[in-house]
Amino acid sequence: MNPVFECRELYVTARKRLIYLERICPQPSLRPSVEDDQAVAFIAIELSNIWAGFSRSLFFSSCQGARTVAGSRVAMTVDLRDRLDAEFFAAQTAGNRKAARGLIRPRDEPDWKQSSTLTRLLSGAGASNLTQVAAAVSIPGRVLQDLTTIRNFYGHRSEGTAQKARNKARFYGAAPDLHPTQLCLTIAPGRPQPVLSDWISETLRITDYATR
Repeated sequence: MNPVFECRELYVTARKRLIYLERICPQPSLRPSVEDDQAVAFIAIELSNIWAGFSRSLFFSSCQGARTVAGSRVAMTVDLRDRLDAEFFAAQTAGNRKAARGLIRPRDEPDWKQSSTLTRLLSGAGASNLTQVAAAVSIPGRVLQDLTTIRNFYGHRSEGTAQKARNKARFYGAAPDLHPTQLCLTIAPGRPQPVLSDWISETLRITDYATR
């Protein structure tokens, strides 16, 4: 996603991709097939990418005074005159003190997958949409707490990442020895759909609310 002048465009872009992920999400299963495992891996990684892209683009859009759904333009108390200023500010806020304005590389930027990154940057810049975005990332659900852990498992498939993924099972009333794919396709108590579908729905609500 790229920075925009209308925040709602970011939600519309995210929504299209999220609807596609929901459409290809496998059915609940404690005995997933190889194809199910591949689909879950793709969805988990793509869902993480969607959130990271949305988070990054919303910050830079806010810096350039994008308009919210409510009709107000985002204002900053910190003087960020252009994209280079915004990139430099993000890198410095991430703790990269060696970053130079105009020479910011992707690895110099903060970890956009973390839910705290967007609110920390908006807070530091004195953004007028901070309250709305903070409320969005606080919407009940666990996608922003757990998705990165699951995504890392599929990115590395090591015993260490698998154990961290299994540790998330307790939040969903699931057995602690479930494979991450089984966890993603299990239905938590009181829920009508599998965990992975819940995460997609939660991301849809967060991106919707954050742009209002």
